Amino acid sequence: MKASVDVTCSSTCSAWSGCFPCTVTQWKEAGLLNTLFSQGKVDKIENALYIFIYGTGATYSFSQAPNQMCATHDVAETDVNGGYRYRVISLPIIKQETHACNFLRGIGYPNNDYQVDTGAAILFHELVEVVLPKFEDSGSNGVADKCANQVVGIGLAGAKANVNVGGQKYLLPSIWSNTDAACTLLLSSASASTASIWTKVGGTLGLSISVSGNRVCGTNSAHYIFCSTFGQSSWSLRGGLLKQISIDGNRACGVTGSDDVFCTNDIDNAATQWTLISAKLKQIDLQGDYMCGSNSADEIFCAPFMSSSWTQLPGLLKQVSISGKRLCGVTSSSSVFCADDFFNVNWRLLPGSLDQVDVNGDNLCGTASDGSIWCMNINVQSWIRKDGILKKVSMDGTGIRAYGITSAGEIFYASAIN
Repeated sequence: MKASVDVTCSSTCSAWSGCFPCTVTQWKEAGLLNTLFSQGKVDKIENALYIFIYGTGATYSFSQAPNQMCATHDVAETDVNGGYRYRVISLPIIKQETHACNFLRGIGYPNNDYQVDTGAAILFHELVEVVLPKFEDSGSNGVADKCANQVVGIGLAGAKANVNVGGQKYLLPSIWSNTDAACTLLLSSASASTASIWTKVGGTLGLSISVSGNRVCGTNSAHYIFCSTFGQSSWSLRGGLLKQISIDGNRACGVTGSDDVFCTNDIDNAATQWTLISAKLKQIDLQGDYMCGSNSADEIFCAPFMSSSWTQLPGLLKQVSISGKRLCGVTSSSSVFCADDFFNVNWRLLPGSLDQVDVNGDNLCGTASDGSIWCMNINVQSWIRKDGILKKVSMDGTGIRAYGITSAGEIFYASAIN
């Protein structure tokens, strides 16, 4: 579109057909575009996308009758004067925060500007419908219309946002995924295989994953324990049954289906000799000389490795992760807390909502309820969205390399998550 388009506006404007800044009413029949072409005010470009922003005056409002929409698009490849084909997106001007089309009202504005944030969200919705018109659900809705006005991953990135692009935060509406039969932020959320930083390896681990240096161990849905070498697809069975495992070098601790705690000094040994530790925990994390975990009541306990001398910490967390003296975890409501010294706990509430976290030094990564992956430097406290969709993520001792598992039990590794 040319930088300046001088179109004569009608003095009256009906809610639907007249709310464009011109006298042409049937834009879906290419009337508006053909008029602008013929007037020489818009260039004809084959396969072009034309975006129209409509609405006038501070008192402008848009009443959503059954046959009216806040924004719309034309996805038909209509011939225009000699075979030119085009796409049209029509967007509202949100002049008032109470505008009926402002679906972010009550949710939040990442950039503290309801016009910018709502406009970006509506434009994203329509762009998806234009670019992906053939990806439809069984009800013949477009992938964006199927999830109209729904958002996932709210509260991440340090604000009411779910996407961070080049440091700019946005809150974008969801897209329908036939694979997941659900509204997600990405078109394919069942696998991280489309994400550039992740490489899939063989095997299936549906319950837990833990990486330390070149060692990686995990547990499957039958509580069998398997270990491998970083980046390899060959897995070796270990003795015992655990629903969750945490490793640090050649040492490991884990919990059984009945919440019993076991530890070993030699996870590399196929005939692993486990020592029962006096405690009942549903999840445990091992790092250095200490191990911490949470029980069925979300109470938090820490003890020296292989010791039964547990110390209860203040607070409640459903899952914990430790690095040095630092402890981070998530509550039953998915709030994220960290303490720099679990011997002298002073909890800090971090922004965002996550279901699982893993801390290593100043690096903190985790996964949200929709499988999105987020990382931050704890000293900066600004979440960065990472590629892929995972159920659980684990960083190695460098805080750079990582492993993860999907909800389907697929296993992926990243050579540089941070």
